[in-house]
Amino acid sequence: MRIEPTKWQCPPWGDEGGGFWVVAIRNGMVTWYNDIEEGFNESRFVKEGTISEYGCNQDDFSQYLQKLPEARNEEKWSKLSHSAAIPNRLKCPGHVIRRQTTYCTVETAMREQWRIHFLDKIEFGFTESFFSELALSDNHPLLAQYTEPWLELYFLGTPNKPDVVTSAVEAAVVEATQGWHSFKAYVNPAAPLSSGYGSLMRAPQTAIRAVEAVLAKSGVKTKTIDCARPSHSYRVLLLDRSFVIAKDFRFEPLESGE
Repeated sequence: MRIEPTKWQCPPWGDEGGGFWVVAIRNGMVTWYNDIEEGFNESRFVKEGTISEYGCNQDDFSQYLQKLPEARNEEKWSKLSHSAAIPNRLKCPGHVIRRQTTYCTVETAMREQWRIHFLDKIEFGFTESFFSELALSDNHPLLAQYTEPWLELYFLGTPNKPDVVTSAVEAAVVEATQGWHSFKAYVNPAAPLSSGYGSLMRAPQTAIRAVEAVLAKSGVKTKTIDCARPSHSYRVLLLDRSFVIAKDFRFEPLESGE
């Protein structure tokens, strides 16, 4: 919702100062700073560049953020009493009987049903409904996408056997990610090693360092530049080879058939 701060008109209240600073737009609403009352407000707009409704709240920015739906959801989540760790009764084989955007329902070998809630799910992969065990991790190769800096890898030079080196690079990425990701997920197809130079790939730091080592042994020069830095912490729920990555999880026991 954020935009670069831009002055919008709001006649007649904002005429003297040339308008008010708008800092966000979402769902037909603008967030703007009222320098007369010294507070942030949210108002409707019809035409871009003009604030339709004057507001005189005196909330500072932190107070405004706390009123957003996302903040209220996080507060509600934190007050819920269900466990955020895997209960012992769930540490057994089972199968997924229902999948939804914000939760899934599983049934254990003991015929107990549980609902697993996801807070801000960002990625998932589903292979099959049955699983031998559930695991929750804060440190897993799947999380490197979100916890490690991303780098872009440039190369200069053509190896004697580009296909052989490319295969070694592919193997290095699989090893670095413990089989969860492949070179194809990160490669720039427009710059193969046979081209002699270019941007080879963008990937988390661990995968990049593994590829750098392969290329160095092949006499290919490399250089990296920063692409992105992690902005949130995530956890991964593993159901064998199926997974869900989210900010957090809750485990709620259900009555049979609920």
